[in-house]
Amino acid sequence: MMLHAVVASPLTLVEAKQIIAHTDEGHLDLDDAEVARIVNEARRLCLHAELWGSPPRSSHRRFYRRAVVIAAVYRAVAATVLIIPLLNQVNA
Repeated sequence: MMLHAVVASPLTLVEAKQIIAHTDEGHLDLDDAEVARIVNEARRLCLHAELWGSPPRSSHRRFYRRAVVIAAVYRAVAATVLIIPLLNQVNA
C-alpha cells in the first residue's frame, strides 16, 4: 500500500453546487473513493453556506487582502516622507 498526499485547491460554492447537481442527476460514480470524498466536501461546503451565509474564506483571499493593505500603507508612508520636506521648504 502506497500513501501519497494530494493537495487540492479548495472548492468554491459555485463548484460545490455544480458537483451536487451532477451527483443528483446520477452522472458521478460514488463507488470511487476520491469522487465520494469530493462530493462529501461539496455537500459540507453547501451546508456550511446555508447555515452561516458564506463559505469559509480561502487563503488566497486573505493573501490578496493583506497585499492590498501593505501596498496602501507603503503608499501612505511614501507620500508622507515626500510631503513633509516640501512643507518645510514652503514654511521656510
